[in-house]
Amino acid sequence: MGVAEGPDWVRDFLGGVGTESPGFEEYPATKAQILAAWSSRMQDILSDGEATLDDPQWLSTHLPEGTFQDPGEVFLALCPVITGPALDGTRWVGSSPVAALANGQRLVVPSGQVAFLVGPGGRVLDALSPGEHVISPSTVPQAASASRPPAPGTRRCSFHASPLFCYAGDLVGEVQHATRPPPVPPAMFHATVHFSLSDPAKVARSPAAKELQNSSPTPARMLSAVLGPLLEGLDASTVSNHAKVEALIRSGLDGAGLGVRSLTFAPLGPYGMPAQAVLGRPPGMSAGPSGGMPAGIPPEVLARMPPQARAMMEERMRAAMAARAASDVGGARGASASRPGPGSMYPGALPAGLVACPSCQAPNPVTMTACRACGRPLGPTH
Repeated sequence: MGVAEGPDWVRDFLGGVGTESPGFEEYPATKAQILAAWSSRMQDILSDGEATLDDPQWLSTHLPEGTFQDPGEVFLALCPVITGPALDGTRWVGSSPVAALANGQRLVVPSGQVAFLVGPGGRVLDALSPGEHVISPSTVPQAASASRPPAPGTRRCSFHASPLFCYAGDLVGEVQHATRPPPVPPAMFHATVHFSLSDPAKVARSPAAKELQNSSPTPARMLSAVLGPLLEGLDASTVSNHAKVEALIRSGLDGAGLGVRSLTFAPLGPYGMPAQAVLGRPPGMSAGPSGGMPAGIPPEVLARMPPQARAMMEERMRAAMAARAASDVGGARGASASRPGPGSMYPGALPAGLVACPSCQAPNPVTMTACRACGRPLGPTH
């Protein structure tokens, strides 16, 4: 049995991953000194009911006699071999409960996986391919250089890094993007990408490395972390050109160490109607039960709709309902209000903060200088 299988409080005491305290640090220390400190802490833990009476005996039973220079040597004694967990396309990331590695410790990366050594602050230090690796400054150079120097007269025997194991087989994620209007309707695409962690060294230096450390990482969020900045500034002509989009996706993912195995674009035929609705509620379309999404949009269309477009539609629908409510109140009180012309997408008075375009009567925030529907100037004053 290794430290990874021992009680949680043992790992906390020694400085396990996810703990706020670095753990016991009074090294060099003998087994008797470590057990004395452990017993003292266990009194508080037992009094709080957060451990069992069997826990205090675990460390005494599994830690051999000797003098230990740092946590790494304790981990080496308790867990001479660290092996990655079983992973697949569903459970594709697994961490280790240890926060330090020791010279001489063996780290086994199963076939079909890669391992990243994560240092303090979430920085990815080294990447290891499948196979057995004996931990040393030569096999984990970045972790060795990032760790604290050893005390005078002692050798460097531990590295402050924790293994993160990742599935290196086929992963599937979706990428979708829509331009912001104008044009009307916005250009958009929806693609399904099959990819893998083909170059762990590149992955370690890319935005994908941070996503791997999330509590519930997903392939789609990894794709978004890498591709988001690249897609943000695309114009409508590029977004509508699948060949250009595919080349951009492949190039961006390759630069992040993610190899694309296949990429397919979903047909967007039914998107025409929602795309128009993004810019305002078409005549005759009523709000849904929540007052957000308009009623009558087919569910399969909503399911494929990019989040940006859906959020904009919900915002415009809520504004339209607020405008209608304001109009009803104003009419009841006999208040006069300026009303946009027949081409307006808001029936009734415009809510505060909006101004009608003099050309197409579309509502715009008062801070805008050009209409976001037709692109024409709103005039020097609103």
